[in-house]
Amino acid sequence: MFRLLAVILASALLMPNTGGAQTNLRTQFNEGLANFNELVMQRKIGDAIDLIRTDLNMSADERQAINTQMQQFFEEDFIGFATVRSQALKNGFRQELLSYWTADGEYLYIYIFMHARENRRKVLDIKYDLDFHDLNALF
Repeated sequence: MFRLLAVILASALLMPNTGGAQTNLRTQFNEGLANFNELVMQRKIGDAIDLIRTDLNMSADERQAINTQMQQFFEEDFIGFATVRSQALKNGFRQELLSYWTADGEYLYIYIFMHARENRRKVLDIKYDLDFHDLNALF
């Protein structure tokens, strides 16, 4: 009896905790999304893209050029944001459509395509546009 209990306990301790890994992945994603949203709300789109697409290796000048472009389109910071669409695809792929708006009723839409694997989520593509229909058509 005690030998069986010892085997069960040892097995439980040695098995990977996939529930914790999924929770940790979700927590990391939510924290990253909060940081991303904070930058977008301040019209720092270049910095936001650099935050979640580190593989692009954008220079400071490239980030600033995107930020300047957004600041020309939108004269004031965004006051709200929401997830417009979210779709889980097969094999860990997911797509999100986010919306940000100003007090004047101007909107920015951001499309994010990502893949979760090996306990991490990688953003594979990000697009932004002022036209909802262009990005909504990706679903």
